[in-house]
Amino acid sequence: MSSLRAPVRGTYWMETIARRDTVPWGDDPMCQVFGNVLNYGATGNGVTDDTAAIKAAMNGGRRCGEKCNGSTTKNAIVIGNVLDRPLIIASSSFVGLGVLPTDEYTGGGIGTDGRGQEWFVNTANFYRQIRNVIIDVRNAPASEIMACLHYQVAQATNLQNVELRAGPGSKGIGGDVRLYGGAQQFTAQRLRFDGYDTAVHVFWDWGWVWKSVTMANVNVGFRFVAIDPSGSVGSASIVDSSFANVNTAVLVSPPSAAANSVYAARGFLIDSTAPVWLYATASEHGVYYQYNFHNASNIFTSMIQTESAYY
Repeated sequence: MSSLRAPVRGTYWMETIARRDTVPWGDDPMCQVFGNVLNYGATGNGVTDDTAAIKAAMNGGRRCGEKCNGSTTKNAIVIGNVLDRPLIIASSSFVGLGVLPTDEYTGGGIGTDGRGQEWFVNTANFYRQIRNVIIDVRNAPASEIMACLHYQVAQATNLQNVELRAGPGSKGIGGDVRLYGGAQQFTAQRLRFDGYDTAVHVFWDWGWVWKSVTMANVNVGFRFVAIDPSGSVGSASIVDSSFANVNTAVLVSPPSAAANSVYAARGFLIDSTAPVWLYATASEHGVYYQYNFHNASNIFTSMIQTESAYY
């Protein structure tokens, strides 16, 4: 990755607050609680490659790293200046799973959990927090499979005020981004997607709540399609969200014809003059109710309900 952008003048309490105490947990009073990337050699001028300094800040201070396996007290929490969020840019030569990964895969044998060797056991990778940063991967090679953030496991994870800028034509995911929950249960709120082919693809999750999601100029908003033959993707709730110039707001298409799907939609408001299709499924397993049309036209519905609704 390349550098942080040049900072602006201003004070942020987290950077300037007096630090007199030591970490109360972890049986290591020498563990460094706070570290500033500038103290690790980062210039932040938008030109210099600050990769080494950023990694040193996240891995230093006696934090849980290589051969640690897992910790709930010594993980890195990455927090940028809320007054001027740092911009981390992947360079044109970037190779890796993610600009900010939460694990390092070392290889060379079998780890303590019986799987490939890595820094952390995948069921002991907790409490990752990233806030107030912008990650831009638009300069990275299009041929590489990568991500802005790579979570091996996202237990007790929190993302806040994070903006991700991806590939050609993409306008990013911005605003107040928060994820709470365990490895399979999440709540995401106040996400914005603009200019994507597929905004969200969920191929498995026990339960995910999406609240206050805004999508514009997107081909497929939510794609709930499994990658295994069972066709199961778990459950999801989409609440208080809006879709503008979106071809398909929610797509559910199990690869297995034997799989059963139940779709429920409540509280629709449609304000569109372009063609809008509301699809249900064959038989009673598709129920739409409490929908309203406002200044709308070209509305097409099919199999809205075949028997009394399920409440």
